[in-house]
Amino acid sequence: MTVEIDLKKVEAFAAQGMTNEQIKDALGIGRSTYFNKKKNDKDFRDAIKNGQAKGIATITNSLFNNDKSGNLGAQCFYLSNRAGW
Repeated sequence: MTVEIDLKKVEAFAAQGMTNEQIKDALGIGRSTYFNKKKNDKDFRDAIKNGQAKGIATITNSLFNNDKSGNLGAQCFYLSNRAGW
């Protein structure tokens, strides 16, 4: 039996920073189904990867905008993580 999974939901969940466990629970599938799908379905893996990249890009842009507006915490965080300070 093949389980149909909405890849747009998978991508959105991954973009929100959800863990594998949280994504499988939100999809309503079991652990073995989730990890089998992740292992054997390139589109499923890509949805997770793309979602994670989109989430990171969103937060990075937000941090960068805070940094430019004079947020000292954002500036320190950015410089320590991106400039090696």
